[in-house]
Amino acid sequence: MNLEALRDHRFPVTRVAYSDKDTMLYALSVGAASDPCDPRELRFVFEKDLCVLPTIAAVLAHPGAWIANPCFGVNYPKLLHGEQQLIVHRPLAPAGEIDASYRLAAVVDKGEGKGALVHFEKQLRDAASSELLCTVWSTLFLRGDGGAGSFGTPPEPLPVTPEVPLERLDELKTSIGSALLYRLNGDRNPLHADPAAAAASCGAG
Repeated sequence: MNLEALRDHRFPVTRVAYSDKDTMLYALSVGAASDPCDPRELRFVFEKDLCVLPTIAAVLAHPGAWIANPCFGVNYPKLLHGEQQLIVHRPLAPAGEIDASYRLAAVVDKGEGKGALVHFEKQLRDAASSELLCTVWSTLFLRGDGGAGSFGTPPEPLPVTPEVPLERLDELKTSIGSALLYRLNGDRNPLHADPAAAAASCGAG
């Protein structure tokens, strides 16, 4: 891994327009409307009074496989998406235009043979008003890139809340093709679609 190249890299601000079709596709890809006759679920996938799942911020203006650029020297087949955090500053509209800015905040080296963590921040702003809508933190686990060193400051961990009794427990069955549908939101990692890529990744770990 080329730590200096990662530390010095800067991302351009990206303007993205998204439609109600994108909003509905995302909801379907994460399992909304498994019962298409349930009005509580239908509101996420039907344009009449369309509601937005806030977690769509994770895929809006997805930066793509930027870390696979050979200049970074990362062992891409061994990459895993480790963590995701979302702060909603203002609810997203069912359709709109946004400006996305990206920042590589930190690399945490776990040691030779133990991998490294890359902490990546994305901010979404309303294109017209520049109002901050969402802040999205992603942690990438680079299983094959430990021992190269660290830099930056990772985000503060979420506060631990005292355990409280569950009020409700739902069990939802994920459809067998959900990964193929989800990747149409912008994350085209072949690991989620190509059996050969998936097998190679498992064998590498």
